[in-house]
Amino acid sequence: MMMKRTPIALILLFILSCANNGTGTKNKWKYYYDKYFSTTDKTALDSALLYIDEEMKENPKEKWSLCCYKLIIYSIKEEYDKALSSCFNDTIVIDERFPFYQEIIKEKFQAMKAQSLNDYEGRNRYLMEIMKTIGNYMKQNGLEMANLLDKQKTKDLKDGHFALLLNYYQCKAIVDGKEAAFHSLDSLYAIHKNMGCHDDLFDLIENYTEDDLMEFFI
Repeated sequence: MMMKRTPIALILLFILSCANNGTGTKNKWKYYYDKYFSTTDKTALDSALLYIDEEMKENPKEKWSLCCYKLIIYSIKEEYDKALSSCFNDTIVIDERFPFYQEIIKEKFQAMKAQSLNDYEGRNRYLMEIMKTIGNYMKQNGLEMANLLDKQKTKDLKDGHFALLLNYYQCKAIVDGKEAAFHSLDSLYAIHKNMGCHDDLFDLIENYTEDDLMEFFI
């Protein structure tokens, strides 16, 4: 199975890059985590989960970074209830500029669970909540977003803003259809003539499918 980066996971890259690198426990969970991707032996994921829990006790400051790896594992194992019950009990402010990160990740897993049960109405309800949250942020931070959009290259969109846009339009592609997502993106592009990320967003939306929704990778 090809591992892909999801919009939410893109947001988290800068968070996970700060994870602790020094403990023996981390070496253990990372060993088993990496082992799965080289062997596809899912029993390795169970071992990784065990050692991640130990690492969380030893390094509580790394709780959310470690939770993200647990979420990846639970998505692979298709254990959405465990993901929802183990990683969202405490409110964690990942970044004060984006206090809604944790909530939209939770809603993504709720959407994944709904889709796994063929509950497409429920899935769309959660995806629409994600769109509403991101849409409100873009409205409330219009000038900042405008300045970020008027860049020449995607790499100039810092601190997860590109990921927010991507997540918004990919959710829209599933809920409203790709043509509606393309039309909305083109309307945004018409306002921001120098929107260098337009083509990248277009390509990523065009290639996005319902199956991609079920993946949570970094």
